[in-house]
Amino acid sequence: MNFFYGILGSAALALVFWIQFVGWSPTSVDQMPNAPKNIRNNPAAYRSFYAVGFRGK
Repeated sequence: MNFFYGILGSAALALVFWIQFVGWSPTSVDQMPNAPKNIRNNPAAYRSFYAVGFRGK
């Protein structure tokens, strides 16, 4: 029985890794055409890691 659970767990883990690798999603993903590509292009983003000592704003 433990062998069966090992095979089943390995197959489930492989499936999850494959889904993440290919970028599959069960629903369609909406993309905004004018969304900023990174945090520097978005002045309203919270950027605590720019603070001195990484303590936040």
